[in-house]
Amino acid sequence: MERCTSQRDHNNDHLQARRLTATSLCLNGGPRCLTIAIAPECRSPDANQSDFSIDFVPDSALFLVRSTGNQTISPRDFRWNDWEQNRFFACTRCVLQASRPLVGRCSRHSSPDASQKLKVTMIPGDGVGPELIYSVQDIIKNTGMPIEFEEVFLSEVHYTRSATIQDAIDSITRNNHVALKGVIQEAFHGPQSSELHGMNMQLRRRLDLFANVVHIKSFEGIKTRHGKPLDFVIVREQTEGEYSSLEHELVPGVIECLKISTRAKIERIAKFAFDFATKHNRKKVTAVHKANIMKLGDGLFLRVCTDMAKLYPKIEFEQMIIDNTCMQLVSRPEQFDVMVMPNLYGNIIDNLAAGLIGGAGVVSGQSIGSDYVIFEPGSRHSFQEAIGRQIANPTAMILSAANMLNHLHLDDYGRALRSAVETVIKDGKVKTRDLGGYASTSEFTDAVIDKFRM
Repeated sequence: MERCTSQRDHNNDHLQARRLTATSLCLNGGPRCLTIAIAPECRSPDANQSDFSIDFVPDSALFLVRSTGNQTISPRDFRWNDWEQNRFFACTRCVLQASRPLVGRCSRHSSPDASQKLKVTMIPGDGVGPELIYSVQDIIKNTGMPIEFEEVFLSEVHYTRSATIQDAIDSITRNNHVALKGVIQEAFHGPQSSELHGMNMQLRRRLDLFANVVHIKSFEGIKTRHGKPLDFVIVREQTEGEYSSLEHELVPGVIECLKISTRAKIERIAKFAFDFATKHNRKKVTAVHKANIMKLGDGLFLRVCTDMAKLYPKIEFEQMIIDNTCMQLVSRPEQFDVMVMPNLYGNIIDNLAAGLIGGAGVVSGQSIGSDYVIFEPGSRHSFQEAIGRQIANPTAMILSAANMLNHLHLDDYGRALRSAVETVIKDGKVKTRDLGGYASTSEFTDAVIDKFRM
């Protein structure tokens, strides 16, 4: 959403205003400000209400909303739109999506109460996922972070011990709509293999986790083939495309696999990419496609992205065919900033890009929807062959946890955890095998704990 901001000083207490303008999600439409509001307990007595909007507020607060005739409403009347550390939202009478309670703070209440732990769903996953998740648990326990996990075991390969998708959704819903997740390996044999919609896809579909965001950023201390530092973001639509799980056998020996592309979902992911670029001061968005061959499906993707770019004149826009994109990533990756693409291309590019900065073990990711966020490694490899050997690199999972802390407004903890990981990698004294060292998973985790400073 577009926004305008302002600040006003009342006895040295700053309240940051955020006014939200109409978007395609709004019933009324038009480029006008819809809602200007402030939590009553955070208002200064002499404050001009029109100067303020909601910043971060506790879910027990009530709000005074100008556009509804000074009516008092609860957080349940608001909807979140979340991009990493900051959240923008609008009144549900103008938005077509369901709402959820807010979790956060206003600028007068500087941080969540550390004595009250925030509960988050933990899905260990398969392969080395449990070992990596438990590394995060060790860090949280030893650093005093106010996080509590509710574990839900999901697995297709160990289906007799697995909870149901509904169990996981119920847990995530009651735990701040947030989960930290390992990789769930797709089953190729057994009862679950006949279900085309695997657990990963079911979670994305049912929670509407339409955007997968992977940040590719090089680390000091990890040697790469490219001399220049890399820092770009991959935005992938992950609810349709080739992964729609619509395939069938027409006649024996002939399989048809359908790729689904809809204007509504392409518009949503394109707008997300441009909003992300705007919010994070990125300069360019690259749409990746194969419209030269798939003229209808990818042609629609390219047209929608091109039209969306016209609404963001300050963001440079380019389009690139997927095969050329792969070559450019290998030869000159520093040219990219924000990349947006359909499902299958994103899966390939995520893994290719991870190899540029050290591999799957160092890249974090997040799956974002309107109401839910799942934090997980950016390259989804279960690493089955390393189970129990204590050789997996926990960096990706730890950085995913740092992103989760930022999302929950525990920004100081998130920054400190990320800094600790970067310091350990830069020092180069404790390296896991994928980075050329001999340190175990637990030894790397202990090193991060030692470097953790608030």
